[in-house]
Amino acid sequence: MFVEMTEDLLPRTQYTKKVCRYKVFGGWLVRAFVTMRGAGEDIQDECSVFVPDPAHSWLPPEAWERIQTERIGGISRLQAPAGWVVYSSSSGNIHDRERERVGVRMGSLVYIPDADHEWESEIKPIYTGPFGG
Repeated sequence: MFVEMTEDLLPRTQYTKKVCRYKVFGGWLVRAFVTMRGAGEDIQDECSVFVPDPAHSWLPPEAWERIQTERIGGISRLQAPAGWVVYSSSSGNIHDRERERVGVRMGSLVYIPDADHEWESEIKPIYTGPFGG
């Protein structure tokens, strides 16, 4: 079984450093990378998801669609063959050895089947804290 691991860049989301896909047996492997600077070094998070597309005919759109927002983070989607690739990001704080606060960002990818792309969406704020939505 042949797997072509040539990197093909996809549009980035607001909080990713790079999003790419690789042609694999039966579809695509999509990977998203997030890098945050903290505690004197880069902290990198990576997530991936398989997108079924046996014909390898996927022509990705030029941009992600934001479907939920929060003060820092949110959820975006990208139309894919017979469904959607959904990226969710969040951020938080960790402490280094000297108990200094360091911001980190994490993300996840999922594939949601939707053969006819019937999922309708409009941006909805999900953060309702003192800074608004």
